[in-house]
Amino acid sequence: ALANLACDVNNRGRMAGEEGLVGRLRGRLESDDTLTRRYAVGTLANLAYRNAANQALLLAQDGLLAWLTTLLQARDLDTQRYAALAIANLACDAASQPAIAATPGTLVGIVEGLHSEDGEVQHHAARALAHLAWKAGLRSEIVGERGAVAGLARILESGDRESLRYGVLALANLSCETANQQQIAAHESVLPRMVSLLGAEDPETVQYAAGTLANLAFKNTANQDKIASLPNAVEGLSLLLLSSDASTLRHASRAIANLAKGAANREKLSGHWPAVQGLARQLGSEDVEVRRSAALALANLARHAACQERLC
Repeated sequence: ALANLACDVNNRGRMAGEEGLVGRLRGRLESDDTLTRRYAVGTLANLAYRNAANQALLLAQDGLLAWLTTLLQARDLDTQRYAALAIANLACDAASQPAIAATPGTLVGIVEGLHSEDGEVQHHAARALAHLAWKAGLRSEIVGERGAVAGLARILESGDRESLRYGVLALANLSCETANQQQIAAHESVLPRMVSLLGAEDPETVQYAAGTLANLAFKNTANQDKIASLPNAVEGLSLLLLSSDASTLRHASRAIANLAKGAANREKLSGHWPAVQGLARQLGSEDVEVRRSAALALANLARHAACQERLC
């Protein structure tokens, strides 16, 4: 009953404010009864959804994160799902993220969730990592977990639109850390899949894919060359310069600017006329970041003698 009532956003604050309720629910996580554990963790997951006050209240419960981590390995599949959902909901709060990462076994459990055969567990694990990777101090720790990049690469092949979006967002956030870029790009399927996702139907997935490519190409000559040599990479980014969405334009312009830092890529990029036209068009953008990235891309291209003639 409590789990169902907590599905309503209007009930969550009132329920969590009921004296002793959260503490009693936390205690039920230790129950020997499968259904009691399942519905207790389901209630906690619902209470934590998009409610910062409840998230803080839950985290203050002694041993709550440790028990949620344990229940990621529960025999009951629904309990696994709710435990992963609870952690993903708690991870939305930036203040909660260090505590989640510091709980022994939690990152390992989330990464293992990426490799689950259950789509819901995969979805919640990808969402949890996408949120945790927003915290700069946790990015290297996440990538350092065995199977993290491979698990996210697996999510990139998901047929579930939201799981795919969170998988790409996680890699976009993780690749903001320069130290992670080589390891992420080294996975054989990540770069080709990111290029193919530049044509995805979901606008957010497209933004995150372009952002990941831009990050991976930042100050990394090997990655710049790898990306530029992939079929449809330059073409896909060039098409995004026709977008009316500012975020998409920022990421696409930045990606091309970073690729153009590689001397071997400048002739190829400047020879692709739609890319040059698109960048020139964005010099008149109302968005400062788009203008800056477009100007930087053209400046990088102009460092090649042949490119100078084409640009003129």
